[in-house]
Amino acid sequence: MTNDQKILNELTRGISILSFSFIVSCLAITVGVSSGFDLMDDYETVAHISQSIAFCLFVTSVTLSWGFLYGPRPAAHAFPDGHHSVWTAGFVQLYTTIGKIHRQYPALRWYYIAITLSNAAVGALLIISMTFMTDQLDFSSQAIGTCVTIMLLFSIPGSILSSWITKRFNPLNSSILSLVAMCIVATLVSVVLKEPGQEVDAYLLSASWGVAMGWNFTVDRMMIASLIPPRQEAELMGLFLFAGQALNWLPPLIYTSLNEANVSPRVGMAMLNVFFLLGIVCYLCMGRYSDARAAVASDPAGDNEAREDKTQMPKEGTAKSTGK
Repeated sequence: MTNDQKILNELTRGISILSFSFIVSCLAITVGVSSGFDLMDDYETVAHISQSIAFCLFVTSVTLSWGFLYGPRPAAHAFPDGHHSVWTAGFVQLYTTIGKIHRQYPALRWYYIAITLSNAAVGALLIISMTFMTDQLDFSSQAIGTCVTIMLLFSIPGSILSSWITKRFNPLNSSILSLVAMCIVATLVSVVLKEPGQEVDAYLLSASWGVAMGWNFTVDRMMIASLIPPRQEAELMGLFLFAGQALNWLPPLIYTSLNEANVSPRVGMAMLNVFFLLGIVCYLCMGRYSDARAAVASDPAGDNEAREDKTQMPKEGTAKSTGK
C-alpha cells in the first residue's frame, strides 16, 4: 500500500487497535449472551456460544471483504519454466524465495528466525498464563476471565505506545525493547505471584502483559511491511504468518513437561524468557535497520520481475483490470 514509514506506522497502529477491539467486543458479546441466559457456570455451553458468535462474525467479514471490497488485479508473476500448475509452482517459488532471502537479505532472514522464537512465547502466553493461574494461584474462573480481559484491553494502549516509540527510534529498536518489556513482565509474574489471594497483583501484571503484547504485535507487522522486497508482499507475509506460528506448540510442551516433573509453575513461567532472549539475539544479528531497508530498496530484481511479468500477462486480463 505504501513504503512511507510514517504512513506504515499509522496503518499498523490502526489495524492493531481494530484487531484487539474486535477481540474484546467478541468477548463482551459472549459474556453478555451467556449472562443473559444464566449460563456462565456451564462452560461447555459458553464455549459453544463463543464459537457460534466467532463463526458468524468471521463469515460476515470474509464475505464483505473478499466478495465486495477487493477488486480484480492481474497476476503478480508468471509460471516458472516447466510448471503449469499452481500447486507445483507455489512450492518452486517458495524454495526460490527462501534461497534468495538467505543469500541477499540476511537481515530479513534473521528477522524471520526472531519472529519464530519470540512469537512462540507470545502465542503460548494465554494458554500458559491460564494454567499458571489455575495451578499456582488457584484462581476462580471469574478471576482468570478478568485477567484475560484486562490483558486484551491494555493491548490497545500497547499498540499506541508501539507507534510512539517506533516514531522516535525505528522498528528494529522498538521490537527489541518490546521483547525486553516481555522479559521483565514474565520475570515479575514468576517472582511476585506465589499463592492464592493475589488477584490485585495479577490484574496489574495482566495490564503490563497486555501493553507489552500490543506493542510487540504492532511493531512486528510494521517491521515485515517495511522489509519485504518488491512484488513479493503476499508471499512473504504468508511466510511471516507461518514463522509466527511454527513453534507455538513448543512453550506449552516444555511448560507441561516441567509441570509433570513437579517443577514449580513459576519456573515454567520464567521459561518464556528463553524464547524472548533468543529473539532479542536474532534482532541484534540483523544489523542496522537503515541498512536492511537500503538492501530492499536497492534490489533491481523487483523492477525486472515487474517488466517481465507485464510482457507475459494476458492482454485481456490487463485491459479488464485497467478498465476496472
